Amino acid sequence: MNKQEIIHEIGKKFLSPFENLRIVFALTIIASFFVFIWFTLILAFKVFLTGLVGFSICNFICNLAKKEITKAVEQGLKDLEKPSIQKSKFLQKLEELNRNGI
Repeated sequence: MNKQEIIHEIGKKFLSPFENLRIVFALTIIASFFVFIWFTLILAFKVFLTGLVGFSICNFICNLAKKEITKAVEQGLKDLEKPSIQKSKFLQKLEELNRNGI
């Protein structure tokens, strides 16, 4: 898996509720026009404002989560590339003796 696939797989678990909420708030913004036609302007404005604020908050949370997930994945991949801690001289000598059959 490359970096983008890892970010996508991790992001699916955390971002799907916020993406669904973003769709709901977008539909609320669209519905405000129908509320204006059938009811009053004040109620339509409140519905529109609720949809706009909710959409903005969800969008902000999604972008923030994507940045943090990307940072975490990049840091994890960097940690994998680092060499492991070197063995002590004592352990190296023991392995050498073990290989020699002593």
